[in-house]
Amino acid sequence: MKCDLVKSCGSSKLVAFFSGFASDSSILSRAKLPQGFDAVVFCDYRDLNCDFDFSKYSEVFVVAWSFGVRVADMFADRFFAKAKIAVNGSLYPIDAERGIHPEIFKKTAENFSEENKSRFYRRICGSFADFEKNSSLLCARPATELKAELESLGAYFSAMPAKSSAESWTCALASKSDKIFALENMRRAWGGKLRIIDGAHFNLQAFDVAFEIIDREVRKVGGAFERNLDGYDKSALAQREICSRLVGDIKSSVPKDFLDSVSTVLEIGCGTGMFTSALSQILGSANWYLNDLTEKICASAANKIGGHPEIIAGDVLDVELPKNIDMVVSSSCFQWVGDLNEKNKKIHSSIKCGGIFAFSTFGGQNYIQIRSLLGKGLEYREMGEIIEILGKTGFSVVHSAEDLRALEFKSPREVLRHIKSTGVNGGFSEFWTPSKLRDFSERYRRAHSCENGVLLTYNPIRIIAKKKF
Repeated sequence: MKCDLVKSCGSSKLVAFFSGFASDSSILSRAKLPQGFDAVVFCDYRDLNCDFDFSKYSEVFVVAWSFGVRVADMFADRFFAKAKIAVNGSLYPIDAERGIHPEIFKKTAENFSEENKSRFYRRICGSFADFEKNSSLLCARPATELKAELESLGAYFSAMPAKSSAESWTCALASKSDKIFALENMRRAWGGKLRIIDGAHFNLQAFDVAFEIIDREVRKVGGAFERNLDGYDKSALAQREICSRLVGDIKSSVPKDFLDSVSTVLEIGCGTGMFTSALSQILGSANWYLNDLTEKICASAANKIGGHPEIIAGDVLDVELPKNIDMVVSSSCFQWVGDLNEKNKKIHSSIKCGGIFAFSTFGGQNYIQIRSLLGKGLEYREMGEIIEILGKTGFSVVHSAEDLRALEFKSPREVLRHIKSTGVNGGFSEFWTPSKLRDFSERYRRAHSCENGVLLTYNPIRIIAKKKF
């Protein structure tokens, strides 16, 4: 397998494009890649050896085209994808009902030649005119190599069943005039995840639509919090309790003379200011720096403490943080940050030697009910792993605690309203048809009922650490 980093801007966010058979990185030379992302293209699947380092990125988004959909599925355990968009491809690529008929695939592989390569390219482009217009984007490798690639893909698909299901993908796009993957087969493969657009199998417009969806997914978390700012404090009962306990931990674990001397404090993921307000009561006249995804969110927190806090809007991994800070704090935010190692390094460079880093996040049992039913959600770390990463990045833990709390709701619909009102719906993006909601509700009640309705588990983790050097 080849991998080409076609765009590198030092971002913590990556678009991984798994291309189809008989393609290379030139396929994206006209694409409207989302701003603020690095982008890598995977292609040439004669072997599936890949040494690309996904760990450098806190957020990975996948766009996969044609046979690349199944290849992306094969690599699902190499990274946690925030969103996955399929374009004119299937998790069952060689399948009479949900992909390409096995006999058609077999004959194509057996008879692939230079002459047939040209016919194949015209077929995927939909017309001779489009073939001529897009010829520079089509792979120039000889037919012998492409035949070997096609045979290898057939062997891989036969030997390894699909790891994921349609439900774990954000959406799938299918072209009306695709002559490779029949539209009816795509409907059977993707069900309610499918969106139909104009065009042929090789569809530059579809790629741009996929990248637009990725861009919207990135903005969705901040947008979800913005839309629910007014009702957040009323709905976020568990988060309020976590804030209160974290403030109590700070008072009991951090020396009073240090707290009295704090002159600068940076809060990451300040939200509506629930924690900001509570902590400001014990920090006196400290100068605050407030960070969250948008200025509107930060302003909501700033209004609760008065004064003139400095607002730092944007992803914590992308913005510049102030230096020589006495104390960095955060409550119920870091579960959204994928690369904890990079985040800790950045915070370490912001804090004075001997400064305090106090935060809460969530562990592996958080929202376990809804995650198990939908097959997606945020990737949570266990407390031991979080503490280990802190040690490696120059912090010593002075206090840690972990809790499990099960909230009761009257119905699964009430659970969904709760996560929406607390801004978490970006982690569970879903298109709810009436039948899909009924099925979800029935399964939720069967698996997670209680005397008064159904349960939803919170698994908060609270940690206070000190910068060692």
